Amino acid sequence: MTDTGSGRDAHQAPKAVMPANTSVAARLSRAAGRQNRMVMLWIGLAAVIRLLRDPRFQARVITGIIGLAVLRRAVQESNAHTRERLIAWDQRHQPPHQHHAGTQPPGGPR
Repeated sequence: MTDTGSGRDAHQAPKAVMPANTSVAARLSRAAGRQNRMVMLWIGLAAVIRLLRDPRFQARVITGIIGLAVLRRAVQESNAHTRERLIAWDQRHQPPHQHHAGTQPPGGPR
């Protein structure tokens, strides 16, 4: 009679084989981590390529770029219009004999 599968060790899980040298285990661990990173990189790259080829995504990007350009132009025009109104208001409310800071009145200092 064989004792394979019988006795008190029959229900124990098989033990993992560990290298005796810890530097070998560390190298194997680094290699596995590097391989996992490469797999994740390729999966991500494939997803980005697929997204960039999608016509609906391309249409959304183009629409977004056009919308941002229109918004930028509107802000620039609004700023220019506001600046023009401020300058006109300031000129209307400025007394004719007022001088700006740093300038001297006609005839020099007394």
